[in-house]
Amino acid sequence: MIDDNEGAAAAAAAKGEMDLSTTSMLEFTLRNMLTPEQRALLQREKTLLHSVARELKGAFPNDSGVARDAELLADCVVSLEELFLVTFCGEFNSGKSAMINALLGESWCKEGVLPTTALIKILR
Repeated sequence: MIDDNEGAAAAAAAKGEMDLSTTSMLEFTLRNMLTPEQRALLQREKTLLHSVARELKGAFPNDSGVARDAELLADCVVSLEELFLVTFCGEFNSGKSAMINALLGESWCKEGVLPTTALIKILR
C-alpha cells in the first residue's frame, strides 16, 4: 500500500514536479540528470579546460599570475561536476513561471490567473 506521502510524490514526479521531502539527495547528482550527449559534452569541456591549464603552465612556467589562472581553470573543472540551483520565489501570481518560460525560450511552467505551480518544480 502506498501512503499519502508516497502517492503525492509519485503524482508530483509524473507531472515533472518533485516533493523534496521524499527525494534522496543522491537523485540530484548532475550525472544522473544528463543525457549521454550532455555527458559527452561535459567531458569534452573538462578535457579542454585541463588542456588549456596545462598549456598555460608549460608556456609560462615562472609566471605566478598564469599559475593562478591555471588554478582557476582547475576549479572550473571541479565546479562543472557540481549541480547548481537557480531558485525563483515571490508572491502569488507575480510572474515567476512567466519569467522562467521567458528565460528558457519555451513553455516549461504553466501560467495562469489562478495558482498553477503549487509544488517545488525541478526543471532539467
